[in-house]
Amino acid sequence: MLLTLGSSTAIFAANAAALGARVGFTGMIGKDDFGNLVKTSLAEKGVSTEYLIETDKYATGATII
Repeated sequence: MLLTLGSSTAIFAANAAALGARVGFTGMIGKDDFGNLVKTSLAEKGVSTEYLIETDKYATGATII
């Protein structure tokens, strides 16, 4: 299985940052492996993750294809 960043908004943010735009992302992720993948993937592309909300209450959403 291949795990990769998903959701159209996260992909758009990552690509805009890769093109040189200054980008931040706001959303809620769980304190879990998928949440870590989202945060790390965005940060590696240069997207600011300072406004991500991390919670123990909910799991990070995932789509399996």
